[in-house]
Amino acid sequence: MSSLPIRRRTVSRPICVVVADHGGARFLTAATPRAALVEHTALQNPAFRLREHELDADQSGNLATPSHAGGHATDERDATRRHLADEFARRVCAELRSERLGQRYLRIHLVAQPNFLGLLRRHLDRPTQRLVASQIGKDMVRRQLADIRRLLPERL
Repeated sequence: MSSLPIRRRTVSRPICVVVADHGGARFLTAATPRAALVEHTALQNPAFRLREHELDADQSGNLATPSHAGGHATDERDATRRHLADEFARRVCAELRSERLGQRYLRIHLVAQPNFLGLLRRHLDRPTQRLVASQIGKDMVRRQLADIRRLLPERL
């Protein structure tokens, strides 16, 4: 009986690129490390796009007084926007965690508006963090796929 080498076929998993900001996240994939990007999923944060008066409809509406230039209502709106961004970052990270548990991606690259990138870093669980190959602090959510691909390493 001859001893032939056993060939194991490895299943290739795509590479994920998440492009995000406070208002939305695009999940892109590349089939190979040098491939073009394809949009896979998009998440929206419609609450973050609410107008000022919709955010504080139940607040007093006092933006500022001569003695208090900052204004209490403005502080509350800022806190509300920070909370909305934080909740959305949690949602994006939950999606990445779910994809990791399903062993969907080989690696993950994060491209996010700098403040939002900080929120993503804070909410990613450790096993998912280990899949992150690069992090770029740049707002590219509304850019074309070719522009996003040029920003990333040649070999993902």
